[in-house]
Amino acid sequence: MSIEYPKDVIDRMELDTHIVTYNEMRDAIAYTMVSNTGRACKEAEDIAAQGAQQLLNFYGFSDNVLDNVLTPHERSVFWDMEDEGIIKRGKGMEILLIGGKTWKIRYWELNKKNIVKYSKAYNEAKESPPAEDLEQLYQNVTDEAWQHGAAEAHT
Repeated sequence: MSIEYPKDVIDRMELDTHIVTYNEMRDAIAYTMVSNTGRACKEAEDIAAQGAQQLLNFYGFSDNVLDNVLTPHERSVFWDMEDEGIIKRGKGMEILLIGGKTWKIRYWELNKKNIVKYSKAYNEAKESPPAEDLEQLYQNVTDEAWQHGAAEAHT
């Protein structure tokens, strides 16, 4: 007898075992940059490539990074990536030390759901022609083609 899981549970299980690739991370970061500026540019892709390399160097094959190992500058970058939805703050824990002080341990997790979603959206946007190309396309349509389309619409 096999167990049948609902689709959302299967999707979540697949996402949990998914390893984020460099290309996915680069495209997800580029997507956030493009969505903030409204246009794609080579500079955004170069910056996204550097950011993806840095983030993946921290994570390796893990989904979590210990916050305590980050420098203040690195933590600032992680906060920026959290604002963009690329990573999220994970669960933490507090440990009571012998002297009565509390030591807080926090983790940063990859937001795989958003990374995959942003990466797909970025690639779909790259494949669709820019608005300038569409305008040029409409300018190149002959009057005969416009009349043919209008005739079909009325029949």
